[in-house]
Amino acid sequence: MRKSFFVLCLVAFMLFVLSLFLFRLELVKQYDRRGNVKIPDSIKNELIINTANLSEVEIINHCVGVTVNLLEFSFKQDPLFKHSVSKAHCVTYAKVCSSLCNEAFQANNIEAKAKPVVGYVECFGINLCKWYSSLNTKHKNYFRNHDFVEIQGSNYTIYVDPCLKDLIGSDFKCIHYK
Repeated sequence: MRKSFFVLCLVAFMLFVLSLFLFRLELVKQYDRRGNVKIPDSIKNELIINTANLSEVEIINHCVGVTVNLLEFSFKQDPLFKHSVSKAHCVTYAKVCSSLCNEAFQANNIEAKAKPVVGYVECFGINLCKWYSSLNTKHKNYFRNHDFVEIQGSNYTIYVDPCLKDLIGSDFKCIHYK
């Protein structure tokens, strides 16, 4: 029984990863997440230097990369910025990335605003978070929803997911034009 459950989970995970490359996954927002993260001055100063004269999309990509370098996925969290890499879950990934984006936007006089949001990952109309949490797993409560970043620009909304970028190594963005 345990072995078949493990095989089922492994197959499901492989299909999920395959779908990332073959099919378009969608990040679906349900509501805003409250709370911001104060970025330490040392990280903020480096961010300002490294994003000078970059476009909005380049800044977003850079901030996702910085987030991935600062955090490591875990179900248990470390105190943020206490170590060079902090253990975190998707809520913290979204809060850190949105705070980094806002610092860089402000430093570069870009009229865009990032915020953490709560939602789910969808493929072919299937809510993958709901599907995974319906499995009888130890971590099912962690996957009932998912946090990512919403960036509002003048004529677009972009959803980015630094947590999935860290876990699968591939950029994950959904762009909606107004």
